[in-house]
Amino acid sequence: MHKCPTKHTSLNSQFDPNTMSEYIHKYPAWPIGPKFKREVAPTKFGDAKFCDDTTYDTDYTKKEIPAKFSRPGDGATLAGNMPMGTHYQNPHSEYNDRYIKWPLGPRYKKQDPPLASSTARFCDDTTYDTDFKKWPNITRQAFKPPMTTSNTGAFDDLTTYNIAYVDKSKHLQRWVKPKETPATSTGPFYGITTHATDFGPKPLSGRAVPVKYGCSLGSSGAKFQGETEYHDGYRAWPLGRPVRAVRKDGPIGGARFQGESIYHTDYINPKLPPRCPVLLRPKPTNICGDHMCY
Repeated sequence: MHKCPTKHTSLNSQFDPNTMSEYIHKYPAWPIGPKFKREVAPTKFGDAKFCDDTTYDTDYTKKEIPAKFSRPGDGATLAGNMPMGTHYQNPHSEYNDRYIKWPLGPRYKKQDPPLASSTARFCDDTTYDTDFKKWPNITRQAFKPPMTTSNTGAFDDLTTYNIAYVDKSKHLQRWVKPKETPATSTGPFYGITTHATDFGPKPLSGRAVPVKYGCSLGSSGAKFQGETEYHDGYRAWPLGRPVRAVRKDGPIGGARFQGESIYHTDYINPKLPPRCPVLLRPKPTNICGDHMCY
């Protein structure tokens, strides 16, 4: 740490590339060690080459792959197109002996048959000429509603509605509120009704008396003193220690493994180089004029 302004780093100056800095003094270039090379495990007896006869050596022998046929038409003969390793010598066939190469004749363009009465003149008197005449195009005019202000005479009120649908409200009778008919007698009813005979009060049935059976324990509330199957079979078993899960690939022994393993030979713990020291001081953030201060 320096004191301002005796030692400062100017923001507007160009530094010499040979200038020594604090980074060069504190962070020297560490040498790069040799690359770790994995040691090859020693050869075991089981990795030796198999030197016995097998079914593959006796049954599946090496087959010769036949050569591909040459493309016909490239000037090669029939014997030259035969694959290598065959027993054909000067092959000849009945087709080859009797085949005659005929010359190809010229190809003629297909001509359409002449139309019937192609020389006759077409009569231009058609239905289109007589019925569908060419009418001149007329400029379209904007639609205008008909004039309603002109006097067309007195309005005749004799319409179908006035004749067929007359006012029928005049022919309806006047609604009269009905009068309540007074009862002939205000005394109680003394006759017999259907409700009184069919739906009369019925006596309630009595409650069923609970049947009490003789208790096999003697007096009520006595404690059972004998032994039962539940007590003999379902007793409270003491809880033991939890059983530790064991891997299925092999039992776990109590003794430590002292032999050689692939992990010990292949995966050697390499020595890592010491880490570079880290500057815990924060970066300068205070700008004093044209330089930065810590």
